Amino acid sequence: MPPQKLRELVFLLLFSHDSHESDLDDLFDTVSHELKVSKKQVEYAWNRVEALLKLLPDIDAEIAAVST
Repeated sequence: MPPQKLRELVFLLLFSHDSHESDLDDLFDTVSHELKVSKKQVEYAWNRVEALLKLLPDIDAEIAAVST
């Protein structure tokens, strides 16, 4: 999968997770259909999202430290 498509998937999944409480299977099906990618590719991107979610407290702290 091209890096640009992976970034698109990760961004969409991260945003969807943050704004909607939905069943992961439903989310994967919707994203797969909308972006014309396989469910396996969505699952790969979701693994990246899970890694990012673990880092969110640190990311938020860094942003807060430099924001006005």
